Amino acid sequence: MTAPDHPHLVLPRPRPDARLRLFLFHHAGGSHLVFRDWAARLPDDWEVCLLAYPGRLRLHRLPLPPSLAELAALLRPALDGRLDRPFAFFGHSMGALVAYQLTLELLRDGAPLPAWLGLSGFEAPNRAPKKTRERSLHRFDDAGLRRELAALGGTPAGFLDDEANWQAVARLIRADLALFETWRADPLAPTLPMPVSAFVGAQDRLVTEEGVTHWAYFTQRWLGHRRYEGDHFYFAADPAPLLAALQADVARALA
Repeated sequence: MTAPDHPHLVLPRPRPDARLRLFLFHHAGGSHLVFRDWAARLPDDWEVCLLAYPGRLRLHRLPLPPSLAELAALLRPALDGRLDRPFAFFGHSMGALVAYQLTLELLRDGAPLPAWLGLSGFEAPNRAPKKTRERSLHRFDDAGLRRELAALGGTPAGFLDDEANWQAVARLIRADLALFETWRADPLAPTLPMPVSAFVGAQDRLVTEEGVTHWAYFTQRWLGHRRYEGDHFYFAADPAPLLAALQADVARALA
């Protein structure tokens, strides 16, 4: 992977003459490595851009931002100079909310906008706040949080049972969970002008299919939602169905 001149951007396969750039935003407690194989599975004329959050991997010494809005603001300079051609955003779980927040910032500033926004594993703002107030995972004790994370999937079997592993990741996971569980939607936020699609796992314990469909109320061009068999990380074992849908919806948006 190539790290360009911005610390929060990683390019698995640089394409200076790309027809489209796809920016990927990862989930809470994880890293951009969840998308590390996607560039090889997507069209050769796409440049896949992975957003790297602070507090993990090579950025582990950087402080974690206190709010999701500040995380989005921190990542925004990584886009500079890369919005000169069609581009799209895709975010999973907390990454969906980061992608949405960053899209709003671009819209308010009159900057170029993504041609398509893909939101996976996160309920729409009119549903998410109530749910997170009722069930804030970052406030669970260690045992309860480890059980919930294990049920969500996305971590190797037995990883969370190892005390050394847990101590290494617990602070980061709680901090990330707090970012989106304390986030509140702006009631005056404009409706998004670009096409939006949503994605969800059929057995996801964190979000509901109904809640994901409510993203339709936040865009002028709703492309619908897709449900896949699997848990919160429904694409982990085989991303091919999701990537096929992603390409189809980007094509619809560009058309």
